[in-house]
Amino acid sequence: MHDLIAGRDGWLLVDEAFADCDPALSIAEMVGDDQRLVVFRSFGKFFGLAGVRLGFVLAPQDIVAALRERLGAWPLSAAAMAIGTAAYADRDWIAATRRRLPRAAAALDAVLVRRGHRPVGACPLFRLIERPDAHARFEQLARCAILTRPFADQPHWLRIGLPADAAALARLETALADG
Repeated sequence: MHDLIAGRDGWLLVDEAFADCDPALSIAEMVGDDQRLVVFRSFGKFFGLAGVRLGFVLAPQDIVAALRERLGAWPLSAAAMAIGTAAYADRDWIAATRRRLPRAAAALDAVLVRRGHRPVGACPLFRLIERPDAHARFEQLARCAILTRPFADQPHWLRIGLPADAAALARLETALADG
């Protein structure tokens, strides 16, 4: 990968929003002043705290300085800093979550397959299903208090996040069977 970055005239911009799920996928350690590499990281996806609005840019110093100048002070709230610091310090929770996610994703896949869907993708936080009536399925699941994500630009897609526990997974399976 080092040759890929260093041997090009352009820049490599990498969105690592899901890299906390599996740090082996990250190339953040390759960021340096001698590399044409910018890595974007998101806090909320892995920790399930999107409302905290915390993210990071890892880049050469001149890029970071230019971003600071362009964006201004853009301060983070004390709450966001405290929550982010505490979350990243909880190494036991992080390790346990990394072990749990593949099992939970496999359980979601099994439910989706049993209910006639073919899960797409490998992100351990959600699965995508394709159906011609995805918006109708979105509405049907919403009536069951199951929030999914439809896509306006891809009306046949529906993203289903990992259910929180076995009871939530069973509730999803029941809702899928009823639809």
